[in-house]
Amino acid sequence: MPFLTGLDLRLKSYDDKSDPVEGEKQAEIILKDSDTLAVLGAINSGVTLPASQVFARDNLVMVSPKSTNPKVTERGLANVNRICARDDAQGPAAAEFVAGALGASSVYVFDDATVYGQGLAALFRKALPPQVKVVGTVSTAQTTDYDRIVEDLKTLKPDVVYFAADYDQVIPMLKAMRSAKVSSGVVGSDAMNTPLLAKSAGQAAVGAYFTDIVAPANAYPQAKDFVSKYRKQFGRDPSGNAVLGYDSMAVLLEGLRLALKQTSVALLDRKAVSQAVRKVKLSGALTGEIRFNGAGDRERANIFILNLSGDLGTRVNRVIPVRPPAP
Repeated sequence: MPFLTGLDLRLKSYDDKSDPVEGEKQAEIILKDSDTLAVLGAINSGVTLPASQVFARDNLVMVSPKSTNPKVTERGLANVNRICARDDAQGPAAAEFVAGALGASSVYVFDDATVYGQGLAALFRKALPPQVKVVGTVSTAQTTDYDRIVEDLKTLKPDVVYFAADYDQVIPMLKAMRSAKVSSGVVGSDAMNTPLLAKSAGQAAVGAYFTDIVAPANAYPQAKDFVSKYRKQFGRDPSGNAVLGYDSMAVLLEGLRLALKQTSVALLDRKAVSQAVRKVKLSGALTGEIRFNGAGDRERANIFILNLSGDLGTRVNRVIPVRPPAP
């Protein structure tokens, strides 16, 4: 890479095992490696939150492809950035879709009694316009009493059931609904975006919509060449997560380029790179233009409305641009 002449670029991989304790442990190891100038990751917010606190002690910058918890960027850490939309954009995007595209006038809200589910459900309800009435709610953890909920749905006849729940609760609920001939539309969150939905729920899941911060790789117009090269190299199509990871690395490389414009390789340090990454303006990214606000949130991200079609494949129904709250 000519624009990084003088730097000996090396990629090191660390496994946080999607565990906050392990993530913090690995962050301490990374921090002690003085040659490390930037970090791509973590994926999970639960790891990003403690790891970023460790990195902040020495201005070590990180760009997360997929950490969605609002707290990631609400703590005022100058070293933390992300290229995806936040969790607090999913609920309102779903509400907009339910009221607008689906034209629903009544909804039933199902959450799985977790912090994630209850928070998402609250955001969804708050964003609903007055003409859409919430006719029923249930908050339940590891329930097996799906029949009782189905009876409520048969009585209430909501236009849409909104699921703020993990797939392991959504799947049996969908089966119970369709077995009982409940015809309400189904809208959920990113927890439904898993191959297990089609595999386990089958035809009961056909027609379900769900929001996510990432789309299948072939849904990004600017990623066509990337998808082709990836397929040739690995013999399979990349996931949407691979696209986000690619763009995160592009941001870090651009940050290094900007930092080197301000100083020499010999004087390049973590603080200079961190400050440069926050100022990155990347127009040719696979997911579109990337620039950050003062908190490290992407100024314009997307929420995707995905749909499970008759062949049990996932399709992009529409794209909803979202902006983060002002820092």
